[in-house]
Amino acid sequence: MKIAVAVFSLLLISCWQKDDPEISKLFKQNAVEGAMIIVSQNGATKFLYNTPRLKTGYIPASTFIGLEEGVITPSTKFKWDGVKRRIEVWNQDQTLKSAFQNSCVWCYQSIAVKVGLEKYKKHLVKLKYGNQNPTNNVKTFWLEGDLRISAIQQIDFLKRVKTYDLPYTKKNIDILKDIMLEKESINYKLRSKTGFSQNVGWYVGYLTTKRDTWFFATNLRIEKPGDLKSRKKLTISALKLKGFIQ
Repeated sequence: MKIAVAVFSLLLISCWQKDDPEISKLFKQNAVEGAMIIVSQNGATKFLYNTPRLKTGYIPASTFIGLEEGVITPSTKFKWDGVKRRIEVWNQDQTLKSAFQNSCVWCYQSIAVKVGLEKYKKHLVKLKYGNQNPTNNVKTFWLEGDLRISAIQQIDFLKRVKTYDLPYTKKNIDILKDIMLEKESINYKLRSKTGFSQNVGWYVGYLTTKRDTWFFATNLRIEKPGDLKSRKKLTISALKLKGFIQ
């Protein structure tokens, strides 16, 4: 019995360490350093690339708790202050959804100040989000400092969003799902979020098809501005290679 358990454990370890050849080829073709994981709803099917990096925590580069604290609503508008910022799409008024899809830092800094750092710390613990360890700067803790989350932990969090297994109201989780919705067709719904800070670029989310739901987390080392496009490009290419998107 002990031998059987040991063999099974070794098989699990081997499964987690083996790179998917198609995804591996994508990374080599695009000459970028990073990792990717795609997992089915029940966790039985996994496609992996660079397991050591998948297990490593990185700055999340994107997070907020404003809905549950009541400082924003689905109809919230963010008035641009006229200050030119490095991302052109930030230089305009934003809705809650556009701020989310555009990763508009100044919008989320305005939310963060209203929520306050101590409440964020409590929420991170409640959510079991990454290492739950922000710094003392409420306006930048998700962009710099000690907060870390791995790609594998991102998958766990996304699954809990999908199944409403979070300590928040169904109403607010539904709002989150709505603003996460990037693309919808007759065959699938794609919900996602990008992030970028400290040379780490994220693209995470889940794809709901008629047959299953596929959760994904990609993080890349960003060496130059052009690498940012690879976050989504590589992930969508992988989902197409696996036949989940036509």
